[in-house]
Amino acid sequence: MDFDETLGALLGLMGREVSVHVRSPGSRAAPALMVVSGTLRSAPEVVEQLGGASEVFFCRIGEGALLSGFFVDRERFKSAGWHDKKLTIELHGGTALVVSEET
Repeated sequence: MDFDETLGALLGLMGREVSVHVRSPGSRAAPALMVVSGTLRSAPEVVEQLGGASEVFFCRIGEGALLSGFFVDRERFKSAGWHDKKLTIELHGGTALVVSEET
């Protein structure tokens, strides 16, 4: 799926409990660098636009006073797809965001 379809998939998860694993290649023992969990509270929202060439979207998780969530950058985006009911967003450089609905 392309970048815009990925934003649509994230929009479809809005209001649901999700966990987002940030994965980086290189370790089988600890495949995730970090995990953020909670209710996906806002749709992907543009936080930066560089002369129309690139866009960075922020997806907020939870309602706490502190900022929590993840960024999706059009320039870093490589591909995305659903695998085992998880949305895997592949970024250039080998990093991936794996978004799964908590049940």
